[in-house]
Amino acid sequence: MKYTYTYLFTTILCICLIGCGDVKEEKTIQEIQEERAEEEESDDKATTEVEKSDEKRQVDIPKAQLITEKGVGMLSIGMSVDAMKETLGETYTIEEGVFPPVPGDVFDDNYKVSKEGKTIMGVFVSTEDNDKIVGFRVYAPSYKTSKGIHVGMSLAKVKEIAPRLMITSAIGSTQEYLQDGRINYVVKPDIGNDPLGEYESTDAHPMPTNDYSTNGTVQAIEIM
Repeated sequence: MKYTYTYLFTTILCICLIGCGDVKEEKTIQEIQEERAEEEESDDKATTEVEKSDEKRQVDIPKAQLITEKGVGMLSIGMSVDAMKETLGETYTIEEGVFPPVPGDVFDDNYKVSKEGKTIMGVFVSTEDNDKIVGFRVYAPSYKTSKGIHVGMSLAKVKEIAPRLMITSAIGSTQEYLQDGRINYVVKPDIGNDPLGEYESTDAHPMPTNDYSTNGTVQAIEIM
């Protein structure tokens, strides 16, 4: 009988030890899984922050001076010339005619909008669509995109704000610009006339690239 009790006690003790070992092992695996999940979640958050970095850099700009893909300030693409004149009122001066202030420009501005003798923007109008506005070119540094990019800003600062923008050039022109959806940042080297972009192609319309020199400045901002 004594042997039997000893055997039972030993058996129960072994079972408990094995059970405790399993629990300990299971807990260790669970901890590892939790740590991996935390690491993956951390990686996902980092990726998301990189992908949405431009959104995080949005700054508060007065609506009257905000540049978006839909328009500039109180003016918008699709607006008629009459509506533009009415909206701007007597505060702004509106002149009709060709207005090419950017060297190498291949576009014509149908209207020039200025205020107190300073040029604000050029306005593109389609005569085939009842004189509707089809685009803008902004020259005033006080007008900015939601990211805070404006005329006169260095390319080094632009790249810091929006590192994923690609540079290319207009067809048949040496004019270069950074693409940001429907917004184009017209850029020019600070010194010389060599291309800012390191293009792989030598065609008239080089493939867009993210590899470009930051020794340049934003000359104008277009919405097309």
